[in-house]
Amino acid sequence: MLSLENLWVILITTVAGLVVGITGFGYGLVATPLYATLMPMYQAVALVTISSLPLMVQNALSVRSSIPWREIWPVLTLSLPASALGTWALARSDTRYLEFILAAMTIMGALVSLWSPKKALLKRAWPGAYIAGVVGGFVGGAVATGGPPVVLYCLLRGWDKHRIKGLLSVYFTFTTLWRLLQMALNRLLVWEDVRLGLLLMVPAMLMCYIGTRIFRHISSAVFRYIIIGFLIVMALNLVLR
Repeated sequence: MLSLENLWVILITTVAGLVVGITGFGYGLVATPLYATLMPMYQAVALVTISSLPLMVQNALSVRSSIPWREIWPVLTLSLPASALGTWALARSDTRYLEFILAAMTIMGALVSLWSPKKALLKRAWPGAYIAGVVGGFVGGAVATGGPPVVLYCLLRGWDKHRIKGLLSVYFTFTTLWRLLQMALNRLLVWEDVRLGLLLMVPAMLMCYIGTRIFRHISSAVFRYIIIGFLIVMALNLVLR
């Protein structure tokens, strides 16, 4: 019989899966702070890392014709080593510091989601892509919420939603695989978490599929504002508890 905690974990996963299906990012932003209210930070990051991996592939396939391959590599160049450093910090840092980082990224994600510039403010990858990669990589490695800096970079480039979702999906596929390897090397993975993460793939993939269908047919503006309010509440909860 499922415990109450596991039921909450499943519910959190379904919401996070729906969000990432619609927006292309936000799985960690939704799931990590909520998981962290139920379990240690390293365990929350492990569950997010494992259960989100197939969603990134699923999202990439849904917008495969819009993936800007040449634009992905500048973001990834410094993101991967920064991610390794972030995972190292997860293994050794005080959890309270990581919670503040998580809260800051959650609020940043909410604010970024509110903003939609009228035109491109960046014309090329240098230096924005590399800065976004470093910051997003480190935070992603530490608390699995490295999306906001990369989303902000995409918005500054003035890309449409399909191009943004394509870049994010491929970027997160690479960084999630890399974070999983780094967590294993830092001995942050235990079998119980791996098994639960694999089981959570099922509701996550189902809700992600539903989210991709919604993405094709409706504007996500109202949904976005609901999620923003939700994220801010979660961030405040992490800081104040």
